[in-house]
Amino acid sequence: MFAKIDQIFCLNFVTEEMTTIFKFKERFLSQPQFFHPNEDQTILVTASNRDGVYLNMRTNQEIDIDDTYNIAAIKEITYDEDDKIFYILTNKLNEKLGFFVLSMKENDPEGAKFLIKWKNKLDIGDTNFYVLRNRAENLKEIIISFKTIYINTYNVVCMDVSNNSEEFNLIFRHESF
Repeated sequence: MFAKIDQIFCLNFVTEEMTTIFKFKERFLSQPQFFHPNEDQTILVTASNRDGVYLNMRTNQEIDIDDTYNIAAIKEITYDEDDKIFYILTNKLNEKLGFFVLSMKENDPEGAKFLIKWKNKLDIGDTNFYVLRNRAENLKEIIISFKTIYINTYNVVCMDVSNNSEEFNLIFRHESF
């Protein structure tokens, strides 16, 4: 039996009092594995392998991101505090297996765009996602690593996503057994 998760709550460990902070319109099918808020914790993205939700608690805007962008098998979410962008790494787009990276601005969830769309028919796991900066040269890079399931290769991808560039350039890609 699956637990249905439908709220964010605060638990006072001393008094054991539970206070509901927000109740989602739809329930999660499984416990969310990712929960990334912005700096003031009013906007967040939370997701499990099967569900993903963008939530703006100031405006009560709730967007089902897995349905909106037709993604599934969410593997990693990270938040860039400087540029106020959520990055979502997913293994399925339009029911096709692959490696997909979605970039979503904190205040414009409906204007998200895909940085990478690689259809490779492979499951991925053991994912990591990092944002690196060189402020002196105004550079920003994302480093993504993952393991492909069944063929057991480890992959590392480095992309330039600097603000001054409209094109996102692949800097480095490594794959090894």
